Amino acid sequence: MTSTLGTIGELTVSQVCRKCGYERQSSDTTPKAECPKCGAIYAKVDEHLERQKAEAAKRQEAEEQRQQQLQAKLDETKQRERLQKQVIVKTYKGSQAKAMELFQSDAAKMAAEGYFPTSQSWAPGAYGCGSFLGALLLCVVLVGFLIFIYMHLVKPDGTLTVSYQRSEAAVASNSVPSAEKTCPKCAEQVKAAAQVCRFCGHNFT
Repeated sequence: MTSTLGTIGELTVSQVCRKCGYERQSSDTTPKAECPKCGAIYAKVDEHLERQKAEAAKRQEAEEQRQQQLQAKLDETKQRERLQKQVIVKTYKGSQAKAMELFQSDAAKMAAEGYFPTSQSWAPGAYGCGSFLGALLLCVVLVGFLIFIYMHLVKPDGTLTVSYQRSEAAVASNSVPSAEKTCPKCAEQVKAAAQVCRFCGHNFT
């Protein structure tokens, strides 16, 4: 900000150049709108500095918006990862009875961790095309007929696919931070139920 050279009562108001910092003296003979030292026009210097200030404010605003967008994406990624962790898909192989037995045994362990089955699907086992072609080629030596009978009677292991989802109660219990208090002696954080500070040994009782 510049001030015009003049006299108010006995107080002399000087003009300072915002480009070179020179303070105009009463003895200077250059035009009042021009700095005697660097020759800059005060009004143009002020206009240039204000324009720079406005551009800097725009750049800062754009950077803040960019940071907000990055933070929003980061929060979205964390939320997606959190939701993915709440759903677990497990498979159990074997006959249908064996796979169901494995599932029931594992379901109790998963329930202890807060996960409960939400859906399940059974896919029976099947022999590949290569097995049928091999049996077909062996039919010429009668062994293929035995293989066909075996393949008809004995089915390969199937797959039981079960989706587990974590209960809201389990998620909420993990998201609630444990209560803490500050030690008045060492200022460290300790459990609210602590009677003695684990850092300095201060007795809270």
